[in-house]
Amino acid sequence: MRILVIAPSYPPAKTGEAEHGFQISARLARSGHKVTVLSNRHEDPLPPDGFELQAMMQGWKWQQVPSLWRHIQRADPEVVLLIYTAWLFDGHPMITFLPTLLRRRRSKARLLTLYEIADGSAPGDLFARAGRKLLKLLERRIIRTDHDHGTLLSGSHRILALGPSILSILVKRDPTVAGRAMLLPPPPLLAAPADMSEAARRGARSQLGLPDDAFVLAYFGFVYSGKGVDTLLHALKSLLPSGHPTYLLMAGGGRTEGQALAPFEVQMRELAANLGVAHRVIWPSGYSSGSDAQGRELLAADVATLPFDDGAELRRSSLAVMAAANLPIITTTPGRDETAFVDGHNVLLCPPRDPSALAAAASRLLNDAALRNRLREGARQLSEEWFSWDATMRQLERACQP
Repeated sequence: MRILVIAPSYPPAKTGEAEHGFQISARLARSGHKVTVLSNRHEDPLPPDGFELQAMMQGWKWQQVPSLWRHIQRADPEVVLLIYTAWLFDGHPMITFLPTLLRRRRSKARLLTLYEIADGSAPGDLFARAGRKLLKLLERRIIRTDHDHGTLLSGSHRILALGPSILSILVKRDPTVAGRAMLLPPPPLLAAPADMSEAARRGARSQLGLPDDAFVLAYFGFVYSGKGVDTLLHALKSLLPSGHPTYLLMAGGGRTEGQALAPFEVQMRELAANLGVAHRVIWPSGYSSGSDAQGRELLAADVATLPFDDGAELRRSSLAVMAAANLPIITTTPGRDETAFVDGHNVLLCPPRDPSALAAAASRLLNDAALRNRLREGARQLSEEWFSWDATMRQLERACQP
């Protein structure tokens, strides 16, 4: 099957969406499909893995419609997989009218839209607003349009969502989505190390300069606002007086030698210094896609700490990584749609933005081996049920079929 994947962010871009799109495309290609990836122009893009890369788009505004259509014609897809995160498409409404473009050009391609977050396009400038209004007027008698989502919700053959919270929002905007929807939580975007033995764990600790008796908390992911990193650093400060050597491993930040750190990460490093905990925080270097080095680093950890400001959600790829790493997970209380997370069974929950509660949860796990083991088993089950690449690819294959 000929599949065109439209994904503006591509490695080595420092976004989870870049790695997600890369790995989905590579796995579709390994399954025997002819895959073309259409992305933004990138300096030194990662070489494609079995697929054709067209890193050619210079933006996603109305003036890029002819370029977009040329690439679609060239790929001649039977399926178009749109990996949609609004801000990566310049927050512009152009791509939200992709179903309109395909229909008006008489393309028979099946459109799958994968929502990584529920946000639609921004209001935009006068030109963006005028184009959106014109298309809504042209389409209103044929297909339902949405102010923020254009014709994506009504015109996509399948709506795929990384988590139930996203899907709930989309169904409220367009109830017909419910009959065309699939959940597609992100599998772990990190290669697991082949050796996860106790000897490998000791080796990982030694390489990071950690003492044998250290209690190691681990964060995984890019250091962005909203992920609770400030909460985590304040919790670490309150744990240090306990007398037990406690460390924080900040893994998976996409750090590359010679590149400037993201501004928010710089702020967090300064916060660690101001709190007096910088000597207990380890910031490993980043690695290329497909490397298992970060997975080996996570072997050094005792507990995963992911204190999201807005609560745990299945869409968080860092949760998939930590579950696959066989770590007991501390995270924050999810919304009501996120029923996969069960406190004390597969995660240990605490309120968001509460350093004291996070520190208390970490202390509880330090002193309760039985709870740690129960959470490890629960995380394994969570990984098998929700974060499996096999399940993801089966769902995608189903979605591709008429």
